[in-house]
Amino acid sequence: MMNKKDKQQFYDEHCEHRQDTVRKAKPIIDSEVVGVMKTVDFINDSTDHSILFDQFAFLEACDIWIHTSEKFKIIGLHTFPHRLVTHGITEAFSDFYEAYTNLQVMRGEYTYHRDLGIDVLDDYKDIEENSALIISYPFSATGNVHPDWDRIMTLCNEKNVDVFVDCCLFGVAEVPRLDTTHKCITHVAFSFSKTFGTGGMRTGMLYKRNIDKTQLEKTNAHFYTQMAGMRLHYKLIEKFSPDYMCNKYRDKQVELCKKLEIEPSDTVLFGVSNKEEYDYYERDSYINRICLSYALQERTVVYEDFK
Repeated sequence: MMNKKDKQQFYDEHCEHRQDTVRKAKPIIDSEVVGVMKTVDFINDSTDHSILFDQFAFLEACDIWIHTSEKFKIIGLHTFPHRLVTHGITEAFSDFYEAYTNLQVMRGEYTYHRDLGIDVLDDYKDIEENSALIISYPFSATGNVHPDWDRIMTLCNEKNVDVFVDCCLFGVAEVPRLDTTHKCITHVAFSFSKTFGTGGMRTGMLYKRNIDKTQLEKTNAHFYTQMAGMRLHYKLIEKFSPDYMCNKYRDKQVELCKKLEIEPSDTVLFGVSNKEEYDYYERDSYINRICLSYALQERTVVYEDFK
């Protein structure tokens, strides 16, 4: 058994080299994914070197890809008539922010919302009637489904609350089936950043029930979308299943968590603990979520851009 000092040294050396900048969530950089990315040609051989891609083909391919997962099954997405390309999950959030004013999130949620002044709730019972809620599936604080998920859905249905479901951890999580047929769920969003480590390409997909006349809807209508990102991710989802990362890294994650004496999350990137020695990684005092990606990934190439 490792003592506290040895565990901290082990973690510092193998799990978190840039502790201050990636204590939230870092994707695993997979060598096979990188290999495929290097084969993608972004420039068309035309007089203006346009980067063009069929966004309808991209949206269709993403929908098919999402539904092939065995580890993150989702039902009900066919009931959402509107599908949009987004600049990552962040633009999908912005679309929701634009349409609603009375916004809320649960404690432990993605801190971006709190930083924008959105109300943070300690108890799901405090969700206000006729409001809007953003919640991640799996939950951002733990990488597991929120323990009150079913009760939250029931309450939101009763209180006429519109719900945005953030699935940014799709592709790196093995969780119970997500049912999006609840009448309260109006938005379901996906991003490739955590799956493939492609956050710099800012590419995602949003399912919506209603048209809100938002900027995102207009940019999609005018095809002002992330063409390079669509081209890249079309190639990636053609080569890799949604379960690829979990299948490859789950055993290594569990083994590492055993060494660190923490609990493996349902999201392969994380381990969780309530132990004081990991308080640096606390999430709104909800739990300590430790990002394991540096220790899990095979690549050791030093990132030098900011030296």
